[in-house]
Parts: sequence; structure tokens; C-alpha cells
Amino acid sequence: MAKKEFIIGEIGTAKKQVLQAQKQNIVILQELKEIIPSLQTVEYEQLEANILSEGCREALILWEHGEQYILIDGHNRYEICQKHGIDFSVKVMAFEYIEQVKLWMYDNQLGRRNLSNEQASYLRGKKYHAKKMISGTRTDLTQNLRKVERTDNMLAQEYGVSPRTIINDAQFAQAIDKIGEVNPELKRNILSGKTKITKSQVQEIAKMENLLMLEDIEDLENLFHSSKNPQAKNEFSEKTKVEVLKQKLHKIFKSKLSDTF
Repeated sequence: MAKKEFIIGEIGTAKKQVLQAQKQNIVILQELKEIIPSLQTVEYEQLEANILSEGCREALILWEHGEQYILIDGHNRYEICQKHGIDFSVKVMAFEYIEQVKLWMYDNQLGRRNLSNEQASYLRGKKYHAKKMISGTRTDLTQNLRKVERTDNMLAQEYGVSPRTIINDAQFAQAIDKIGEVNPELKRNILSGKTKITKSQVQEIAKMENLLMLEDIEDLENLFHSSKNPQAKNEFSEKTKVEVLKQKLHKIFKSKLSDTF
């Protein structure tokens, strides 16, 4: 009997050591963290209040990759727990490579209820690209359209939208990522849904220079504000969208420069 209890105790100790090693070797990859939609300030504060009051009730999800345990779900909870020294539980999942992890993360995030339309579109677009990467076919959206039909049709059926919507989502995701490389705050503002701009307008923004000068929603509204002057509207119709947007962005740029001197 004593021997049996000793073995059980040894197993329990070993499990605790493994769990402790997992918690101590959590790694955050920026490319995976960026998949998680940003919480609004009020949402983050509410989550923090809940964890302080009730503890971290939901396990953090880790990907065991060699000796590392890479965080794939629970980034905000982990940050809050680390900040306040609160313990948490973990669940370890197995994947062969990172694109499989990303697919799981896209599905996991798309299953949440609090996504903006922009966030849902972005995640569907990212899932499209991930599936094309795994399949080994091209993700070029302007060529080989016959090859991409299978993926966009499949995702369209899964999410109850048209195949054309999936292609638009993929283009939208590419544009958002391009904007995010230069101006992460602008990317967050667009995905938050605070400003209502179309997917085509997002693609136009991605082509602009001086993106760092677009700091907030007001700048976006100024960029796409159409003149009430009929003559100006006629003039607008005679120019390309890109050129008009360049002119407006240049005005914003000059205005911000003048404010600094």
C-alpha cells in the first residue's frame, strides 16, 4: 500500500514539474499574436477585472514546438496574469508546422461572437492564404483563377458567403497587412470597425505613401471625405482615385508638419 502511494506521489510530482516547465517556457511569436483581434480598452479592462476577481478560468492554449511552448490562444489573459502574478492553467496542442497553427487560430477566432465585420473579413482572407500556402498552389489573386476556385468555394460554403466575397476578403487581408507593416495603429483602427471605409478604399490606402501620417479615424475620414461642391465632384471624376487620395494625404501631411513648427 505504501509503495502504491509512493508511485502515485511520484507521478503527481512529475506532472507538476512538467506543468511548471510548460509555464516557464511560454514563447510569444509576434506573427501569431497579430492574428488575435485587438480588444477595445473597455473590453481589456473588463477582462482584467474578471481575472482579478475570479482568477484565470480558461486555460491558455500552447503549441509544443521542440522545447518551446508557443502561446496560440490567451495572449491577453497571459499578459494580465503575468502583470498581477496570477496562476493559470494550460492546454498543450500538437501541430506539425506553423501554417497548421495559423489555420487553427483563424478558426478559433472566427468562432468568437464579438468580431467586427472587418475583423471577420480579415480572418477569412488570412485563412484563405494559409490554405493556399499549405496546398502549395499560388496565392496570386490576379492569375490562375481556376486553381483558386476550390479554396474560395470551400470557404464560401463554410461561412455562408459567396466565393467572390472570399476573394475580396483575401485582397482585403493583403492590403491590411501592407498597411500594418508601416502603420500598425492604422491597421488596428480599420479592423476595429470604428471607421466605415470600404474594402476597395483600404486597398487604395495600402498604395499610399506617408501612411505614418494617418494617425486616427479623423484622418481617415478626411482622406475619403468627398466635396459638396458639384464642380469639385466633376473634377474628381476626371482623376484617378489614387491621384486624388495622394493629394488629400499630402494635405494632411503638410498640415501635421505645420503643427510641429
